[in-house]
Amino acid sequence: MDNRQIGNNIRKMRKYRKLTQKQLGQLIGKTESSIQKYESGYTEVPRSVLEVIAENLDIHLADLLDVEGVIDLYNDYDIAAMNYYKSIGYKIDYSDDNIIIKHNGYGYIIPFDLFFSLEDSLRLNAEQEIELLISKYRNTKFKL
Repeated sequence: MDNRQIGNNIRKMRKYRKLTQKQLGQLIGKTESSIQKYESGYTEVPRSVLEVIAENLDIHLADLLDVEGVIDLYNDYDIAAMNYYKSIGYKIDYSDDNIIIKHNGYGYIIPFDLFFSLEDSLRLNAEQEIELLISKYRNTKFKL
């Protein structure tokens, strides 16, 4: 299995569990820097570490190794995020080591971890805003 694919799966599952790289590192006894290297695919993750990561993310080891299953699980979120960026005038491309944000005829090279922190912030903000709306309009609740 490709290190980048495993790293991408770790990142997606970590984000799904709403953990930062630092928090995951603390849970498994590794540094934030180690988690960054695992997620970027720069460092091969030993099987023993993968097992600890899976245990702490409350998933099966196969979820980290199964490219198709994890990608299918989060593909809708990724598509929605990319469509949102496009709708506000940004195109996002991936290079080998970075994200390239294209806007108004210019490209900007952004490190993966910083870009994915932005995605985390957007998702969390959207979830908080929706929860506020639901709270405000809880009297309109009905069973589907």
